[in-house]
Parts: sequence; structure tokens; C-alpha cells
Amino acid sequence: SEQIEDSVLVAEILATNQDPYRHQIVLNRGTGDGVYRGQAIIDAYGVLGQVVRVLPDTAVGLLITDPDHGVPVEVNRTGLQTVALGRGDGQGLSLPFLPGNADIKVGDLLVSSALGGRFPPGYPVGEVAELLYQPGEHFMEAIAYPTARINQGRQVLLVWSETVQSEPGITETVPAMPAAEGTGVEPKAATAPTAEQAGPPKPLTPATPNTATTAPEQ
Repeated sequence: SEQIEDSVLVAEILATNQDPYRHQIVLNRGTGDGVYRGQAIIDAYGVLGQVVRVLPDTAVGLLITDPDHGVPVEVNRTGLQTVALGRGDGQGLSLPFLPGNADIKVGDLLVSSALGGRFPPGYPVGEVAELLYQPGEHFMEAIAYPTARINQGRQVLLVWSETVQSEPGITETVPAMPAAEGTGVEPKAATAPTAEQAGPPKPLTPATPNTATTAPEQ
């Protein structure tokens, strides 16, 4: 948490979903801690998922590998924007319907985009591992693997964003992070984080290109 400049809260993973087709975790933070639906979940290596259900003392997080999860991303090298969808295998991400001439290569780093308003920009999401393209086709698909350690570790960070898109055309203002004892994180207002970055900087976010991409609704 000392390396994150945004307002964050440490949460413990209480349980994981044993259904092979549902990639979810249960956290020990809830509405009493200011947790909200759509809040980004990260670990020490990158984006892990987002909160999809909040109870008074617990919250359910959907991992980025779940087939129902999508996160707006951009290629850190070129600024190409698209959406990374979970493949449902617990390991991979799919970037479908990329233009056949898209400037994307194996090894490219994918970072989170601010499009959609749920994920803070510039956090590592995955690394491109394979490109699937048939000559003559108009589109191609990229396969990436998350930088976050899926199903490893017992702690995550909940990241506060200034706004969250709950329904089409409706933008809510996220309340300030409440005081929390024993987290090791100094409570701050979500709209004015003041923590000084103590570690290596996050990947630089390239300028947003003209092509806009909208994250799928959860």
C-alpha cells in the first residue's frame, strides 16, 4: 500500500468460489468500511478484479479471469485501447475483435484505462502472450495472462476512485474513504489523495487515442 498513490484499504480474502466456472473471492470488508459496488481490487502485481456485491461486513469480488468480467485496457507501448475479457479458464484474458492491422505484439504490457470510470488508470493488467489471426480476416484476437497473482496470497487492496458508473448515463460520486483501524493505511478523501508514492512508479499511461472503447456492464 505504501507504493500506491491512490486511497486504498487492505482487505483479507476469507474464501474463494470452488465453482470452476465462477471466479470469485469473499473479502472481510463491507459497507461499514465504505466499500462500494464496482470498486477495483488489486494486489501487489496488478488488477485482480472488482467488487460485485457488498454486505455490511463482507464483499464479493469478481476476478478478471471470470467469463463475465471485462476491464478497459490499453497497450502501454502504443496507447491502443480495447477490453480484456476473462476466458473462464482461471488463467487467461481475451482481447477479441482487434483490427487486423492493430499495432500489438507478444510481450506488450496491458494497463488499466480510465474509460468506464471504475478502474483507476495505469495499473498493470496483463501481458500479451499470443496473437490469433487468420490471413484475410478483418479482426484478430490477442491472448494475455494477468500480471496479478490469481488465487495466490491472502490480502488485496481496495482502491477508491472519484466516480463509478453504476447505470448507463448515471455517474455517482464515491464517498470519501472512512477511517479504518489496523489497516496500515492512512484514511484520506477519495477525491484528494495525498499519500506520497514510496516505491517504483506505476506504468506510464499513454495519451488516449481517438478510438473510444466502452467497458461491458457487470
